[in-house]
Amino acid sequence: MTTVKPPSPRPGSLQADLLADLQQATPMPMARPRGDAPAPVPAERRDATEPRTPTVDVRLTPRRWSAPSVRSPGTGTGLVLTVGPVRVSVTGFRAGP
Repeated sequence: MTTVKPPSPRPGSLQADLLADLQQATPMPMARPRGDAPAPVPAERRDATEPRTPTVDVRLTPRRWSAPSVRSPGTGTGLVLTVGPVRVSVTGFRAGP
């Protein structure tokens, strides 16, 4: 006794076979990347010339060298020290009560 499989309808070419397989497949769900929450925007200062907290700003400029100098920043209290490629700016400090 022999069992005979019923003939399955098959496309004639490999390309048609692959196309039929692709049409039967369900698309994979696309996972959307979750972005970080946007950073809160800080409130602007009430008085831009007088910061409420002391600030130290250090900058290194490899291409611009300058002679040593110490000066007062144009914004009021503070000090700017420049030596070679390094610039240190200190603002918002008060000398005593």
